[in-house]
Amino acid sequence: RHYSFPDLSDDLPARIDLGDMTYDLTSGEALALKERGMLRGVATEAQGNIEDSLATWNNYPRHCHRCHHQWTLASLRGRGPLDICPACKASDWGEYLLLRCIHCRAVFESEQIRDEVGAYHYGDDSLRPPYELFPLCPYCGASGWCPLEDARVETLRLKASRRAALVRMMSFALVVLLVLVAGFLLVNVLR
Repeated sequence: RHYSFPDLSDDLPARIDLGDMTYDLTSGEALALKERGMLRGVATEAQGNIEDSLATWNNYPRHCHRCHHQWTLASLRGRGPLDICPACKASDWGEYLLLRCIHCRAVFESEQIRDEVGAYHYGDDSLRPPYELFPLCPYCGASGWCPLEDARVETLRLKASRRAALVRMMSFALVVLLVLVAGFLLVNVLR
């Protein structure tokens, strides 16, 4: 895994070099990565640009964010679909997930963002939360490294707490009701 430690303190664009992948972030994206601890996006080459000529488009390099394979449409020469990575068959090859630890400030990428590997699906195709991918920061080993994920987890805990309180209250009400019914039946039987 490659790590980068960019200076995200200014209101400036940022360049993040992660080995064979480089990300040029706008100032807004850099700020979002700094404040939230994560940034999801789609690479420029996966979005397409209608203004580009066909020759330019066919020779524009593509980079798979799953297996890091690089190719051009021209190199495929009609051998296979154009909307998947020719190496790992990932249909989401252009999507990326950049993550940043608030403790050590390491920026890294997750190659797996869904419950799928290439053409094999293991879930409902929903995006995986960062703590499912990395419970601890892979660089420094700290927990609680992603502010946005911390907020999501806190919301889940509150919902679970409310649900548990509701179940306890309903259970208590059911026990009280059963005691009242049993008492009523017992009084009627003894008369």
